[in-house]
Amino acid sequence: MHKVLVVDDDLVLQQSVQKALEFHHFNVDVANNGKEAVNAIYRDKYDLVVMDVNMPEMDGITALTEIKKT
Repeated sequence: MHKVLVVDDDLVLQQSVQKALEFHHFNVDVANNGKEAVNAIYRDKYDLVVMDVNMPEMDGITALTEIKKT
């Protein structure tokens, strides 16, 4: 089963994407901002990351830069 990380500070959108992916049998984890996403990447491996760009604490572009380092 493919593992996906959904990253968004909009909880309604985050949950909608999570439920849609789970309906299609993906294993989904969520993060509320870029900092949480980077921490999740250090803990686990993902086949796909779906991430918002504009978020508090760490935006999506900065998070992507950090994720690419792993």
